[in-house]
Amino acid sequence: MRHVGELSDVTSAQVQEFRTEYRRASDALEPFKRILDVYTSQWFDDENVGARHRRAQSEPPAIAFLKIPEAEAFINIRDEKPLKGTLNALPSEFRAVGETTLEAAIQKRFFHWELEFPEVFYGPRPGTRQAIERLEDVGFDAVIGNPPYVRQEGLGEAKGFFEVAHAPVYSGV
Repeated sequence: MRHVGELSDVTSAQVQEFRTEYRRASDALEPFKRILDVYTSQWFDDENVGARHRRAQSEPPAIAFLKIPEAEAFINIRDEKPLKGTLNALPSEFRAVGETTLEAAIQKRFFHWELEFPEVFYGPRPGTRQAIERLEDVGFDAVIGNPPYVRQEGLGEAKGFFEVAHAPVYSGV
């Protein structure tokens, strides 16, 4: 994606090259997005919310899932229909993790900032052009625009979580 961001898009040929390179980069990032979807989806698994607190010392199911060999097919497959078919190949104790991942990723539309904006988070190591590393003090300094303000009615099932986890901010909602 860093390479794609550096491409010019002035002429129609450059726009076509940009689109081709963007598709190529996006396809290459798909397995990494799926890994992050697996990790992120664990926070939206209603069945394991209470259990997660009781077994704070044990490994979260999402992490255990990512370690099994069968997860590789789930992570690397590109198309939606065969992806659902890979759930049947998973050991029964991990199918729920795969199902939760697919459902939560579609419903919540996960957005992984570091993958979408690598130029903000990563750059060349000082004195090099090829050695890429995470930059210090990264992120966005400002958001330009007027996003829709969050109304508590729109929080749905997550309302209780935000009230507990982010009390100072939540009280202003």
